[in-house]
Amino acid sequence: RRRPKPAKPIQPADEEGPVAAAGKEAVEELRRALRQWRAHRAVAEAKPPFVFLHDRTIEAIATSMPSTTAELAQVRGIGPAKLEAFGDELLALVAAARTQLSRPGR
Repeated sequence: RRRPKPAKPIQPADEEGPVAAAGKEAVEELRRALRQWRAHRAVAEAKPPFVFLHDRTIEAIATSMPSTTAELAQVRGIGPAKLEAFGDELLALVAAARTQLSRPGR
């Protein structure tokens, strides 16, 4: 079964300006949030963290910042079971990072 292409990452308007800095900051904050979420899940369910998300899946979510369930489903490492079990939680983390990007003065 072929997977659709992953969502394209958000591209800052310019590499040197405040938008680029805010974008990098938002991506890094999302990485931290996803790792923290994974660690809490692992402890709560007494399972290894990679059962919930692999590092490469965290990276793919952080750089593509999916905003819909369909976009999240395109991320490698997110299958139907994870989408059903954790999709809303993951999209909430992404939405918080996107809010950081859109804050005035950024």
